[in-house]
Amino acid sequence: MPIIKQIPFKGRYETLIDYILKGASQTEDFTIFKNISGGVGRDTVVKSFIENDKYRGKRIKTRCQHVILSWHFKSNPSPEALWKVTNELLRLRGMDACVVFGKAHFDSRSGCTHIHLMVSQNLYLQDKSVISGVKKKQLLEQNIALEKMQQREFPELNDSLVFIKSRTKEQEPYQKSNKKHRVNKLIDVLNGLADTAKSLKHLYELIDQHSDLEAYSRGNTQYYGVWFGKEKYRIKKYITPERYSALERLELMREVMERSDREYGQENSLTR
Repeated sequence: MPIIKQIPFKGRYETLIDYILKGASQTEDFTIFKNISGGVGRDTVVKSFIENDKYRGKRIKTRCQHVILSWHFKSNPSPEALWKVTNELLRLRGMDACVVFGKAHFDSRSGCTHIHLMVSQNLYLQDKSVISGVKKKQLLEQNIALEKMQQREFPELNDSLVFIKSRTKEQEPYQKSNKKHRVNKLIDVLNGLADTAKSLKHLYELIDQHSDLEAYSRGNTQYYGVWFGKEKYRIKKYITPERYSALERLELMREVMERSDREYGQENSLTR
């Protein structure tokens, strides 16, 4: 399955919609939308989110969720795969009952295909949050179900398996040597932090806060590696490529969002 990041968004609807439209793939005209009528032009999409926002209520502070699905660079998902996997994720998380808009992006540097989705926090025309009361264990179960569906219907995307592979790795014996055990523990720690992180910057902050890790620099790279015990390890080497490339794109997105917020502000006349 793809790497999935879900980021609460409290800014202007236009900012995120424009980001999704600007980065849309020029080769794959993939658009996904739910509960939007009158077409998927920019102004129509903005209007649909604003109209639905009137039902959100003051107790729901987040406007929407920015959901990102990112496949491994060795995978080349077809339009059918993009459509089915994305719709299955929305169904599993109950987001198909929200206002949804998304486009496929292609990162020329990493070679990864990914989808950016904007999902209203409240259900369509309701004062009910889409992720109210959802626990981490439930999200994990949803991710595993989605991965099994992708593995079953699109085996050509097996390079993008995350949870099935990691579950297999956890079952491997660690008794070969003390060093092997230590490396496996570091892999679990770094990838656990990467799953929690919302960007590369956030990952580095989590590393600084971790009691067993101490970051070190090399040349101009401030967070080149970490001390773990009495040995040094390169950060990028021990985080799966899918996770690291997803964080790189999230870091770029974070910078774009911060720049947009500085230029346009958090609110305008079209938002509440």
